[in-house]
Amino acid sequence: MRPVKGKEIFVSLIGKEDKELVIDEKMMLKDILNEFSFRFTTIDPTYNNLKSFKLTTLAGMLNDHNLPCYAVDIPEYAQGYLDAEITEKKEQIAGLEAEFNATEDQTTFKAQNLKSWIDLLKDEVQEKEHFMDMKLRPQWIVKKILDIIKLGGPQEETVRIMHFTSKKLMPELKKQLEDMQVKVTVFEVLPLVTRTQRQARTVLQEVSS
Repeated sequence: MRPVKGKEIFVSLIGKEDKELVIDEKMMLKDILNEFSFRFTTIDPTYNNLKSFKLTTLAGMLNDHNLPCYAVDIPEYAQGYLDAEITEKKEQIAGLEAEFNATEDQTTFKAQNLKSWIDLLKDEVQEKEHFMDMKLRPQWIVKKILDIIKLGGPQEETVRIMHFTSKKLMPELKKQLEDMQVKVTVFEVLPLVTRTQRQARTVLQEVSS
C-alpha cells in the first residue's frame, strides 16, 4: 500500500457506535457537513452492511447532503485464511479441554502439561483475532478508502472524506492513514452537561486533529 500521489487528502474520522442520531448529534453533524465539502463518506463493519445502514437516520442525513456512501472492510478472501486457522485451533482446544475435564486427577504432571498446552493455544487464538480485528481490518479499510479516491481520477488535487467507525478502531485507523500521508481529524461522541439545563447531552466534538 502506497500514498496517493498528487493529492492532498483529508479524512474526518467519526467515532460513533450506533447508526441513529439524537438531536444534538444531528445539529453537530450538520455543522460539520456545512463547514466542509466532503467528496464521499465511508462506513466500516461497525455498521454491519450498507443495506441496513441506508435505513438509518445517519444515512438519511448524508443522503440529504448528496454524499455517496461506501462500505469498506477486509475482503472475505483475505479474512478466510485467518478464520480457518482460528477455527481449527478452537476445535483443537475443545478436544483438549474435553480430555482434560475427563482426567480424574488434574494435578498430575501430564494433566498440567495438557492444561498448559490448552492455555498456549488460547493465547494464539486471541493474538490472531486481535491481529485480524485491530491490525489487518484497519489496513484493508485504509486501502479501500485510498482505492476509492484513486478511482475519482486526477482532476481533484484536494479530497476530503468522512469515515464512520467504532472508537476502538480509531487509533489504528488514524495511524495507518497518517502513514499514507493523509491529514486526519478525529471526532467522537462525548457527553456534555449544560450549565442551564444540567442534563446530559451528547455532541459530536472534535477531539484531535
